Amino acid sequence: MYEDYERIPKSFIPIGSFIHKILVLFEHCYWLKIYDGYRKRHHISPSFTFRGNNILIIREGTKHSFRAGNLSYIRGDSRINITGGSVHIGSGCNIAQRLNIHTSGTDTEDVLKGESSENWLKESRGDVIIGDNVWIGDDVTIISPVSIGNNSVIGSGSVVTKDVPSNCVVAGNPARIVKQ
Repeated sequence: MYEDYERIPKSFIPIGSFIHKILVLFEHCYWLKIYDGYRKRHHISPSFTFRGNNILIIREGTKHSFRAGNLSYIRGDSRINITGGSVHIGSGCNIAQRLNIHTSGTDTEDVLKGESSENWLKESRGDVIIGDNVWIGDDVTIISPVSIGNNSVIGSGSVVTKDVPSNCVVAGNPARIVKQ
């Protein structure tokens, strides 16, 4: 159905005409069906909203899951990589644009300690759990395994590599507690 709509030259359909309205309705229904299946497959609450373009959720196999709570949203240009663990976003979370979540990657502890580069290749895998009512600023990177407590704030440009307790503000690279 949608493919047929794409083949119709738009210049021949006057905007606001009956046919245009029907085609817009078909397109809207098509995308609702796609998103409904996507929400069911990934356990995403109906009130979770994707606000913006280029939100990419990369999932490898069925071993790991992505769950998103009620009344939460994520802005555009964000990437959630679910290849080494699950990602759970609580209810009431406000996630700004350009969020990067990695559930697998290089272990950052050895890099931060100044260990030799041979140890940098160890793989870090685990879950990322974001509690309820968490605010995450622009350009934040979260590297698993990490748990972010309820009612916390992650400052813009932060790189979160360790657990964040509830009711605190963290910022920086790597993220440190600024206010508790």
